Amino acid sequence: MIVIGGYFTSLAQWLLPHAQDRLQRLVVAGPAAQCRFVASALGFGAASRGAASMVINHIIDDPTTIMDLPRPAPY
Repeated sequence: MIVIGGYFTSLAQWLLPHAQDRLQRLVVAGPAAQCRFVASALGFGAASRGAASMVINHIIDDPTTIMDLPRPAPY
């Protein structure tokens, strides 16, 4: 699955059929032929929320890694 998001979501009704058609024409690997394009329903904040969740999950998995985070420079 290839998820189209951000500003492209509003263009999905025009973009996705052409992208899917192009993918079907160019694909040579069997499993890739089953790939499809979809429009994200998560909104513009999805990427930043995903990035934040990766950091939070990393810290939850190993709380000692917070010591490795860069500190702001003193004034």
